[in-house]
Amino acid sequence: MSQLQLFLNKNGDINSFVDENNNSTIIESYAMYYCSIDDITVKNLIIKRTLQLCKLSKKIHDYPCPYKLYRSKIYKRRNTQHFLWCAKMFHKHFLLTNNEIYYKKAQEIVDYVCNNMYNTQNQTFINWFGEGCDLDKVSPKSLTCAEILLIFNKQTYLDSTIEFMHKNLFNTETKLFDSTFDIKTKERKKEIVSYLHENLEFIEGLFNCWEYNKEKKYKMLAENLLKQVAPLISNNPNNLAILQYYYWSSKYLSHDFLNCNVKNIYSSHIKKRVESIKENVEQKNFISPYTYSNHNSVFGHIYLKRLEKNNFI
Repeated sequence: MSQLQLFLNKNGDINSFVDENNNSTIIESYAMYYCSIDDITVKNLIIKRTLQLCKLSKKIHDYPCPYKLYRSKIYKRRNTQHFLWCAKMFHKHFLLTNNEIYYKKAQEIVDYVCNNMYNTQNQTFINWFGEGCDLDKVSPKSLTCAEILLIFNKQTYLDSTIEFMHKNLFNTETKLFDSTFDIKTKERKKEIVSYLHENLEFIEGLFNCWEYNKEKKYKMLAENLLKQVAPLISNNPNNLAILQYYYWSSKYLSHDFLNCNVKNIYSSHIKKRVESIKENVEQKNFISPYTYSNHNSVFGHIYLKRLEKNNFI
């Protein structure tokens, strides 16, 4: 059994617990798991289970896919970031199978997000909706799968959201985006333990957009953000962020991208921390999302798997 298969049960459910009080999980874990593996049998199992959950979500809440769930209970919540992840997974399965069912499902989700989760007055996506969610908040995380918007000809939605975030979320001191902006209260927040991770999720979406349409504006923004993350990442407690940074810097940054001072101070520390995470997985099959957490995260395993698949570690 692979390290990732520890999180997959016989029904195709991903055991990625994001709330230790009720063992709930999120649809993003299904999509990210799917995109990190090559096993067609497991991919089909995940798709089959996701379609079941989508059907249930449609029946109960009239949503095209679920966001947060506990076993087969679908919470009355929506999330732009996670819905676009789900659309990305279905589109990838369409490319794998050439079955139009999956293309139409991906398109349905993207259309729903643009029609129902985009604030037309402010011309930006809102990330959280529903019971128990922080409403009216814009987050850079919402664009982790931004390329799926380009694939389905929704670039105006993407570009207007980026413009809104530049005006309301960009921090001129850090040269990075803060965590959230509330369009009602105008309150902007920077969550110290997560904002680097949130920027790296946005960086992922930007690089994927550039790979899709080669528009330099996406790559330039991604590279500029990655430069600003570099001197901050080594001491950040977010293990997911360090693995994300190591992937994108290994994939896109030339050796002279960072100045010598940054390279000498931070690069060796970052590499050692990544190697320590890998060693812990080999010994204990365990990656915590934070250095101070004892919760095993499927996302950490996914990011580590991506590094290994690309021979970056």
